[in-house]
Amino acid sequence: MKAASEYQPSVASHSSDTSTSSLPVDPSGVTDSRTLAFAAIEAAIGQKGHDVRGLCLTGLTDIADYFVIVSGTSNRHVTGIADKIRSALRELNEMPMNSSGFEAGEWIVLDYGDLIVHVFLEPTRQYYLFDELWGTASQLELSPELADGVRKLRTGMISS
Repeated sequence: MKAASEYQPSVASHSSDTSTSSLPVDPSGVTDSRTLAFAAIEAAIGQKGHDVRGLCLTGLTDIADYFVIVSGTSNRHVTGIADKIRSALRELNEMPMNSSGFEAGEWIVLDYGDLIVHVFLEPTRQYYLFDELWGTASQLELSPELADGVRKLRTGMISS
């Protein structure tokens, strides 16, 4: 089994396949937050999420160790991205401790403890300057396949 630091996720295919079986799972059934962050990123890209970012917050805050931030183009798209991420992490036996924002679909938060996923409607993300707020956090290093997926779905609205 690969350690989380060796994790190289694959790009989700363009089909409706949502399998995350390539992700390492601890025999105890517990998946580390770094692996969950990569699974969330992969699911967001698979759902055509825009400006996907994974941030490592270790040492910056006690809120969480990782944030995944992604934008959608409509309320329905935002909700679809969040649902896809929940489904992908559910396959890893992880359920959010809390979630909010599904009603409005402008800013959905999925709280997995050490991982918090933020799915924004693009204008909402820009309004709150969320990326600038966490600008000192280091970005997760993505596999070439995931990095290419992120590059293709950049809007240019968020600086890297």
